[in-house]
Amino acid sequence: MFRRSLLVASLAIAGTCVFASSTKAQPTTGDVDFSGVVTPSACTWEPINSKTPGVLAPNPALDTLTTTIPASIEIECPLGATLTIGDPVPGANPAPSNDTAWVDLGANTAYSPAHPLNGGFPSLPVPAGSIENLSISMEAISVAPQFAAGTYTYTVTLTATP
Repeated sequence: MFRRSLLVASLAIAGTCVFASSTKAQPTTGDVDFSGVVTPSACTWEPINSKTPGVLAPNPALDTLTTTIPASIEIECPLGATLTIGDPVPGANPAPSNDTAWVDLGANTAYSPAHPLNGGFPSLPVPAGSIENLSISMEAISVAPQFAAGTYTYTVTLTATP
């Protein structure tokens, strides 16, 4: 019995040594964190209180509405942008007309797609890091002999592409 106990103990010790030597290190993990700051590259239109609506007035023949007071809005583009202007979109009391618009940035002007001068000046560069005051004008020429009495509204969309 003593032999059997000795044999069992010997096998147990040998097994522990064999299995202990085949045990491998377990993988461990370590975490590292990253952070970064994103600065805005898109343009921002300045607050609503810096936006002024434009005013249109008819000519004596009542066939054209022309800007008497340009609309204005401010834009800021941290990395600069290209500015384009869309054709006026009639709002209240629409009447068939040929509508064009243009935007002035300093001494430079860009014209809406329907404007005859658009081919030469379809966009304007907005300088990086500055706040620019844009002046927007438009003209609506009636398809009929003249505009009917009423109030006419239009929306002109400006697009800044960084």
